[in-house]
Amino acid sequence: VDKCVNPSTHDCTQVCTPDKDAAKLYVCSCYPGFTYDDTDGTCSADTACDADNDCDATDGYCRLINSLPTCSCRLGYSLTVDNKCEVMDMCEQQTDTCDVANGGCVNLSDGGYECTCNHGYELLADDSCR
Repeated sequence: VDKCVNPSTHDCTQVCTPDKDAAKLYVCSCYPGFTYDDTDGTCSADTACDADNDCDATDGYCRLINSLPTCSCRLGYSLTVDNKCEVMDMCEQQTDTCDVANGGCVNLSDGGYECTCNHGYELLADDSCR
């Protein structure tokens, strides 16, 4: 009986492999980039995003990419060379969807933007002005 087929029949946290010599019925292991701890049966990242990482704690976060800690920023922010996150000017970078022929774009301090329309025009749901 293959105990690895059903997660409720084994206690592996990441990888379960049927034991070839059937001594234990199954063997637990970890995904690449993780190390298995025989004492408690857990997997821990070989390189972790620990609390003392230098990523921006306010608008950014640390994540593992190919088992390496990498700083990233939340949407609307870009990563600087010193691993800080700064608000992207979405209007200047033209990543907005505003109608520039009949209106404009206002960059917001939270990393977003707001579309505006010229006098006499109404802002529609698709960010166009009519």
